Formats: sequence, C-alpha cells, structure tokens
Amino acid sequence: MISEFLDRKYVLDETKSQRDYLIVLQRAILAKDPKALAAIKREGITLKQVGQVIAALDHALKSAEKDDKHPQGSAYIPSDPITCGLQAGMTEIAVEKNLVEKAAPATGAGGTRGGPVAKMAFGKKGATGKKKAKDTSATLKLVPRKKRRSAPPSAALGMAKPFVEGEDPLYALDGFKAKFGGLFSERRKFNDNPAKTAKSSKPLTLFLFGDWGTGLPLAKEVTNRIAEQLRAMDGSRQPHVIHLGDVYYVGEPGEYASRMLPQWPVTGDLLKSVGCWSLNGNHDMYSGGGGYFDTLLRDKVMLRWHGDADKQPSSFFLIEDDNWQVFGLDTSWNLPSLSDALFGGPTLKDYGGQNGILTKSQVTWMARERKRAPGKGCILLTHHQPCSSRTTEDQHADEAVKLLKAAGVYKGIDAWFWGHEHRGVVFKPKTERKTARLKDAPDFCVCLGHGGVPVTQKNFEADKTIKDVLWQEDRLDETAPMYEGVRVVPFGFGRIDASPGEFRFQVFDHAGGKPRFDCVVSRTNPLIVTVPSPHGVPGIKMAAAKRATKAAKKAPARKAAKKTAKPVAKKATKKIAKKNRR
Repeated sequence: MISEFLDRKYVLDETKSQRDYLIVLQRAILAKDPKALAAIKREGITLKQVGQVIAALDHALKSAEKDDKHPQGSAYIPSDPITCGLQAGMTEIAVEKNLVEKAAPATGAGGTRGGPVAKMAFGKKGATGKKKAKDTSATLKLVPRKKRRSAPPSAALGMAKPFVEGEDPLYALDGFKAKFGGLFSERRKFNDNPAKTAKSSKPLTLFLFGDWGTGLPLAKEVTNRIAEQLRAMDGSRQPHVIHLGDVYYVGEPGEYASRMLPQWPVTGDLLKSVGCWSLNGNHDMYSGGGGYFDTLLRDKVMLRWHGDADKQPSSFFLIEDDNWQVFGLDTSWNLPSLSDALFGGPTLKDYGGQNGILTKSQVTWMARERKRAPGKGCILLTHHQPCSSRTTEDQHADEAVKLLKAAGVYKGIDAWFWGHEHRGVVFKPKTERKTARLKDAPDFCVCLGHGGVPVTQKNFEADKTIKDVLWQEDRLDETAPMYEGVRVVPFGFGRIDASPGEFRFQVFDHAGGKPRFDCVVSRTNPLIVTVPSPHGVPGIKMAAAKRATKAAKKAPARKAAKKTAKPVAKKATKKIAKKNRR
C-alpha cells in the first residue's frame, strides 16, 4: 500500500487539492455558511486550525518545489512532516473508504504477515542461491478512477474538485485529523529513566538495520535473513536485534501494528534469548511519539528490554558485555512535535526532525555509565548522524555532539552507527577523512538506513556522495531487485560480533549469503581495518594502516639516522667556529 504514495506527482497533486479544498471551506466558514459550520463542529476543529493547516500545506508545497533530491520517478518520502502526514492520511482513508483493490495473496517468496504491502520483484538469486520467482505477495492498489462526473458540490462551499473524485466534497474533512497524524496531539512525555541495562557474560552480537518500517516485502526479506542468522548461532554469544528508527509515515499506532511488529525477526523460541530494541526516529515523532512509546515499546516483545526499573517504556538503553558498552540514545524526542510547530512553539521553519538533539538526562546517564567502566570499548547507536554521506544534505546531530563533548564522553566513543538517511555507507577511518564534521567524529562511522525504503538511480543522481565514503551499497545492476518496474538498491542490515579490543563488522543484503562488506575494527590508533576474507568485496585495506606500517618500519632507521646526524652536526659546527676564530 505504501508504494501508491511514494509517487511525487500523486502526493503533491493531492496536497494541492487538499489545500484548495480547505481554502474554499475557510471562505465558507467566514461567510457563516451553515453546512461549513456544521462540518467543522462535527470534526471538532476551529477556523483558526483550518487556517494553520492551509499555511502548513502551503509551506509543504513550497518546500517540495525546492526539493531537487526527490525527482519524479524516485522514492518520495520527503523530510517535510506535513507532506508525510498527508501521505499517512491518504493511505488510511483509502483503506477505510474501500478505495483499494486487493490482489490474491501468494504463497511464493517475499510474502508478508504484516499489513498492506507493495509489489516487489527480487533479483536473480535469493539467500539459497536458487532462482526466485517474481514476488506476487498480497498488494493493495487504489481503485482506478472512474470516468464519471462527481456529485454536484455544495454551492456554498464552491468545491470544484473533491479530494477523491466521486466522493462527497466534505470527504477531505472527514479524515482531517487522520491526514495530519499528530496534528492535534501533544508530544508524548519523555521517560528520563533508562531501560534496565542488558548485561551479558557472553560476547555480544548485534544486528542493526534502520528506516525499515515501510511494510514492504523487501523489508521483510531483511528480517528473514536476520532470523536465519539468529537460528544458526551456536549459543556462545548474546544476540540483540536493534532497529535504528523510523516507521512510515508519521509514527501512528496502526503503522507499528501493520508494518513493524508482524515482521519483526525475533519470534517463537528466539524470544527467550534475543534482545529486541527500536530507537526513536524523526518519523516516529511526527505524530507526537505516542505510537512509538505506547504501541511499539509497550508490546511484550519490546517492553521486556525497553522497560525501566518500573517496567515503563524507555527510549534509551545500554547493552554491555565484559569488553564493550553499546549505548542506544534517543536523538528524536527533543525535536518539536508537529502539533508544536503548527499551534504554537517553534515555527514550521524550525521543524522537520532532521537534526538530532539529545535530552540532558540521557547524556548525564551515559557519562555516569562510562565512568563506571572507562576501560571498555564504546559503541554509540542513534537515529541521526554526525555527518551526511551526501554533498547535498546538511542534516546532522551537531546539538547531540555538543552535549556529549560537554559531558566528556565524546572522545571515548570508538564507533558510531546510525540510520536516518536511506543508505548503507561505511566511512573512511578518521585519519583519512577530509570533511570537517567527520574529522571530529569517532574512528569508525557507519550509516545503516537502507533497511526499508526503495532508493532508485534517480535518488543517487540527485545526491552526490562525499569523498570520505569508503564503501556504500549502490548496486543497481541486474542483481538488484525491482520495485514498481524500476531497479532499486538492495535493502540490507549490519552485524557486529564483539571480541576483546575489537569487533568484526559485516553488511548483508536482503538476499543474505556472503557479506557485501566485511572488516575487523580494532581499538588501536590509528584505526586499522582489514578484510579477513575477500567475499567479492573490493580491497579495502586502509591507507592509514599502510602508512602506520611503513612508519613503524622506518622508525628505527630514522632514529639511527638522527643519532648519526647529531655528532656530524656538532663536528661541522666546531669546524666552522674554529675557522672563524682564525
């Protein structure tokens, strides 16, 4: 279902239609038209709110006109929360009004237990290496618009084109609240208490994936591969599955119920031993965070891990073994909510959820936990990033970094993993970076936001990659999957296997099999990244490591040369002085 609303033209045409309808409604209310007054009374909204939403839609449309990162033909999930709210409302209302047609469910590969999904065809081979049939899993599509005239609209409202052709002109108002998610909701209160620390005597294994909550069949394939790896483990490690944030579009309860929880990879007997976590993303907060905290985190699968000492859901946590501390922090809650942006508080210009901000309670807690175990390695997980992999983006977690620095914990972070951008990217080691923000970032930085959103060639053409990228998942050849007839970058996830003083990091795609990227990250300085086995991955032994090795070899020679140079220099100086005395 979500695929129907990833088309840029469709979404923006409907946004304009909604705005035009509300302008006509606003005029009718000002003229005290009885039908218009009865309509807003029935919906429990005011004239002021209608005006604010018109302004919001105008803002969204102006932002879209300037948006050159989502050209027609690319996957359109804009950063503007107003448009995302409209996308969410359109999907919900289309289902509610039976404006969808359902294809027969399939028994073949790629099916899903979750709610509405889109058609997706896979690449040539799956995880088993066998050729896969085209995915024909259940799909919802909008019913084609019939060539018939709409019922005459109310003369008082003067509505020339209803929101959905053939419907009552007040159809748009019927779903007014749904269309904008948390438009009338206050931001959910933050829990300043952390989840209970998940300690283990066994070494940790972490499965990381971000921006996964679309409900698409390919997203389900990602979690299928994680489940396979979980079931293949021998019990010598403690596994945790961690989503790095974002359900689509706006974090409403139904989105978690249909697009996340039914597709979660930890089921059955795995629930007893596998940790389950999901960070807060900006899309999770678009409707105020109620769905994230009280639907997702209160689910019995999540609450066992996300629960604080009083069994209340918390959005930040610590996972720990004998050698490593893994911190999951909430960089999204402290952003202004959609309700705040529209009805007071920050302006729409301030809103968007693109720059990560931490609460002080999280930073204070992290500093205390680091002080307790300063010798352990430190891995940070957030939704937002310290630096974008794209030259066109200026979305960062600068405010979060400032707080971590002020608390004295930033320099001690060995690796940082995040989502937010719909890319799978590994950045060069710190000594090799040129971008100012990345020069200051931890030694090992990775974006794993390619878990659930289709990225096309047009997306890549619009967003140029910065030079500090070591590797990224950008495969768009015949092995890449098809989405709505277009090649898209494979979805994927990361895996960390921790050991004393180092961890192995791998990236897998939705088909599984051999890793797309494979390295060992050491805590030594400079950071040395090597490839333990080729697996078709391009050679990635770092220049920093090479230079460090060369420097080590040359050091004794330089030392000897320095010792020799000193007496020679002294002799030369004495000889010159003696000559001058003559």
